[in-house]
Amino acid sequence: PHLIRTDETPEHLAMALRDEWPSAGIVSSEAGAVFGSHAMNPESIMRNLSLFNILWDGGELQVGRVTRESFRLKDVRLSVSLQIQPGALKEFLDKHGALARGNGFLARFLITWPESSQGSRLMTDQPTGWPSLSAFKLKVRELLNTSPQFTQEGGIEPFLFYLNPKATQVWRECHDAIELQLGPGKPLNEIKDAASKVADNVARMATLMHVFRYGSNGAVGPESVTAAFDIASWHINETRRFLGEFSLPPEFSNAVLLDDWLCRRCRSEGTGEIPKREILQYGPNPVRRKRELDEALALLEELHRVRLVKVSKHQLIQLNPGLLSSA
Repeated sequence: PHLIRTDETPEHLAMALRDEWPSAGIVSSEAGAVFGSHAMNPESIMRNLSLFNILWDGGELQVGRVTRESFRLKDVRLSVSLQIQPGALKEFLDKHGALARGNGFLARFLITWPESSQGSRLMTDQPTGWPSLSAFKLKVRELLNTSPQFTQEGGIEPFLFYLNPKATQVWRECHDAIELQLGPGKPLNEIKDAASKVADNVARMATLMHVFRYGSNGAVGPESVTAAFDIASWHINETRRFLGEFSLPPEFSNAVLLDDWLCRRCRSEGTGEIPKREILQYGPNPVRRKRELDEALALLEELHRVRLVKVSKHQLIQLNPGLLSSA
């Protein structure tokens, strides 16, 4: 079966899940092709995002047609795993961000925005063996070779899992820990859409961990729930950072980028100051022009994050020492 897909219209994806195989993954390391595809045009994006949401929820979709056969999509599975450059995603969010967040599409993702490792990627000798990776591949192949049970309509027959009593209690505590942070003025208030899905994602991941270790036997234990909550908590903090920065006006987002770059640069070089010309040469792209750099520096200076000093004919950017001592 054709499991891995990229640029799909909602109609073709639905038909492929019904007629070809009831499980698929929208997987891409260049997801600009997904977010910039025909399916994301203004006339079709609502249907596309809604289809993703229904499939994520394990819901049922009734597809009615006049010129073709109508059908019902039920008991199918869809995974979505996307890597995309920040600029391409920002362009998508500028156009469709209100819709993508308003209908819960972004909230369903486990978002990560890792810092660049450029400048520290030194060559190393590869290990003589990869025992953990080899064991992982063997387990994945074993799972892939396990034939699913199909329904009469061609979907995948779901099987029911339970959390054992201790796991249920841990899951409730995880749910409440997130819920207490959603109120006005609380840390997760601005990403309530994503934070409200954490408990759902914890249950899903805990079950996946259990199946990976023990197969479809027994009840899910508390150790799986705890591990899943650790992962979900890390991702919700990434979501908060990501959506927070992307929702800022350009002048503020430039200041955030510059602030982060200055802190990392000073820590790596063991210094507390950087020449301004060095930022124009090596700094983040959005502040390599004098006007944008001056605006970002003025904001950081107003917030007492940096201080501009003139030495001879050169300007130095001095970081607030507290930023380095709190690293």
